[in-house]
Amino acid sequence: MIIPITPKECCKIIDIPENVIKAFNKLIQKNWNGRSYAVVKQHDVVNLILSNYASEGLKIKRQEIFDKGYLDVETLYWNYGWEVKYEKQCIGDNFDSYYTFAKRPDKE
Repeated sequence: MIIPITPKECCKIIDIPENVIKAFNKLIQKNWNGRSYAVVKQHDVVNLILSNYASEGLKIKRQEIFDKGYLDVETLYWNYGWEVKYEKQCIGDNFDSYYTFAKRPDKE
């Protein structure tokens, strides 16, 4: 018997590789303000992901990181107590896209 899909099943977390999570974790720690949040610039995390792969003798193309959704980490980090906001650069904007990782008040 077929049953309706649940919201949880619909919003499955993308299988994000360890090298991507390592990059985010390192930059969250590096950019932690000491109290409640960290800002991680997208170009910094992409460069660190590329570096992580290269240091293991593995290859990944910059575009592959985007195409496979490896930067879509909001749900993953939410499940571990973070509120993640992504600010994307639009045409005419003069800033780098970035993530803000903040402690969720309900997880303190």
